[in-house]
Amino acid sequence: MNHGHEIVIIDNLSNSDWHALDAIQEITQKKAAFVALDLTDKQALTDFFKTRSFGGTIHFAAFKAVGESMKCPMAYYRNNVLGMMNLLEFGDQLGSFIFSSSCTVYGLPDALPIDETAPLKPSESPYGETKRMGEAMLKDWAVLEGHRAIALRYFNPVGAHPSGLIGEKPVGVPGNLLPYLTQTAAGIRESLRVFGQDYDTRDGTCIRDYID
Repeated sequence: MNHGHEIVIIDNLSNSDWHALDAIQEITQKKAAFVALDLTDKQALTDFFKTRSFGGTIHFAAFKAVGESMKCPMAYYRNNVLGMMNLLEFGDQLGSFIFSSSCTVYGLPDALPIDETAPLKPSESPYGETKRMGEAMLKDWAVLEGHRAIALRYFNPVGAHPSGLIGEKPVGVPGNLLPYLTQTAAGIRESLRVFGQDYDTRDGTCIRDYID
């Protein structure tokens, strides 16, 4: 937005709230267009795209808690896979496409640390499988239909705007380590539980991704 791009945010607000929109406006002094819409609602999505097309799309709309996906797998397949399939059907109207994938597509790796040459394997969770299926759809969409796309396989992403006004603020119990850690430090949660006994194990993430 600071570079003059017009932004439209689509969200069903199932794991977010309006405060992020207010924070974006405070940071940029501009108001982003917002549409309350669920990607699994094909008719609502069709109505939305009747009058719109974009130069680029960043797809973050997915459930992302591994543990939760083990308890309600069908909700994850419906939201993450069906929602993405509905979105990709609008083809050229999406412009260049960035897919928020996950390191879970590597399954149980043969060696650590993992790099992009590592083979994809069956995931250990329904969440991971939805990301693997999403990448498969994206590849066929890009290669066979001629679209521009890339998938980003996050490991342990963390960060916020320098102002502190926007950052990860999950609804309910965090599914990622860092927001759980920060909420514990802030006194929102009583303690941070550490599981397992192999505390000296390193996966290389901090060295590979965050130290230059």
